[in-house]
Amino acid sequence: MLKLIFIGLLLATLPNVAQAKLDCSYYQQKLKLTQDKLRAGYNVKQGEKLKKQEKQLRRLWWLCTNNRLTKDELKRLKKRNSSKKSN
Repeated sequence: MLKLIFIGLLLATLPNVAQAKLDCSYYQQKLKLTQDKLRAGYNVKQGEKLKKQEKQLRRLWWLCTNNRLTKDELKRLKKRNSSKKSN
């Protein structure tokens, strides 16, 4: 009986994990673009700006993948995802 309950709970949580990964793709793509820019050439001022941007995007991506985004960040992410779907 306990095995059935455990399997049921496991199956109920799987769609949420998949949904979280889909939602976080925005941050993952932005992070990859920023890292690509860092690997290309840049001056000191651009480098500092890109490093700061990378740090922020990495933090947001990590929080998103672990379902720990704040309410404001979740609103922004949902807004971005809904605008992409409507286009």
